[in-house]
Amino acid sequence: MKRQVHVTFLSHPHKLTTPPPAAFEKYPAHLRNNFSKSTLDFLDTLPSDWPEAEFLPLAYAAIPADVSSTDNYLLLGSALLSTSSRGNMTITSANTLDPPIISPNWLLDPGDAEQAVAALLRIREIAAASGIVESEYQPGANVSTHAEILDWLRNNMNLIYHAASTCKSSFFSPKRSQTYEIPLHPTILAG
Repeated sequence: MKRQVHVTFLSHPHKLTTPPPAAFEKYPAHLRNNFSKSTLDFLDTLPSDWPEAEFLPLAYAAIPADVSSTDNYLLLGSALLSTSSRGNMTITSANTLDPPIISPNWLLDPGDAEQAVAALLRIREIAAASGIVESEYQPGANVSTHAEILDWLRNNMNLIYHAASTCKSSFFSPKRSQTYEIPLHPTILAG
């Protein structure tokens, strides 16, 4: 029996245009056990409360062509928050109209690849525990080894971006048109 899940977001003047993250977490021990020593050493350099992965509903993601609007489906994604790969940009000429060469260097670091596989495995666990998922559409149960998962991720991953700190608007002040309190993190999340 298929079940429908309805999510309602509260109406607010500063309403989000996408659903909020479902969770931030460190990888559980059973997934960390598959990490190399170098990956664990890198993750140990981060603060103890530093999140390593973010899991989010993809309400506005592209729905596969063979899924109809009457089908029930759950779209979950992840963002790696503790990557060590660093991209680069190369200026191609002195002419500012010539585009630069941008290389994000995604998943080139073996530790980042290990984390990406762990994030997908964690999404599978979340989906299986949801009580509403009957089968996996993508990448599919036939993609099961770490090598297969990594290959699928490299061919299907995408960029996600959003604010990494908060901004709180205060009430209207007659002395100023708007005042802001902006607490910032001392560092921006890598990833």
